[in-house]
Amino acid sequence: NHRPGKTEMAVRFTPNLPSEKEMIGLLKDQIEKLDKNYDVLIEQIKLQSLEQDPGRTSQEEKLEALEKRTVEIIIANISGANELLELLNNEGYNVSIHKPPRHGNKYEMLEKDHTGVWIGSKVPLSVVKKAILVGRTNFSQIKYIYIIEESNNAPDYVYKQVFIGGAQRAADTKSLKPIPLDIWQSIDRIETLDELHDLIKRYY
Repeated sequence: NHRPGKTEMAVRFTPNLPSEKEMIGLLKDQIEKLDKNYDVLIEQIKLQSLEQDPGRTSQEEKLEALEKRTVEIIIANISGANELLELLNNEGYNVSIHKPPRHGNKYEMLEKDHTGVWIGSKVPLSVVKKAILVGRTNFSQIKYIYIIEESNNAPDYVYKQVFIGGAQRAADTKSLKPIPLDIWQSIDRIETLDELHDLIKRYY
């Protein structure tokens, strides 16, 4: 009877291992699944904490509080940012100030260079409206709004973020048009997210 040698045994019993490219793809899939599961778990925990809060009675109040906590609002580090941070924190929003690294002694963020509000496409209507209007009220130089959609190929978490004080150069790159005063004044009356998105896209 033929007894296979070590080389033959290795060839016969070694499984077909995926290539490096396939392994990277598999790892990315696993990471995306973990991210999604984590997001779901966090939202469930937050919802349970709201349900146990005797101070909240209506489902609308619970949903509003959940939306405030699951969306990240980021403010450019310009004059008035700390005041806006405190205002939104006091109203229950998840908010922070963006502080980019310094470049020697030349680091400076000027209000006139930060004229946009960038909105993730999955941010709920109530948070979008609040961010737009409070951003415009506190930063009078705000002129543009842009929606970050899945076609932008951004990381998933970006679609649930709002950035107040987006760079003027980004608005110029995207050829955005300034939002007229009457449109700013009409935003609070809009009733659906699709309606608001359609309105904003008129000024692309």
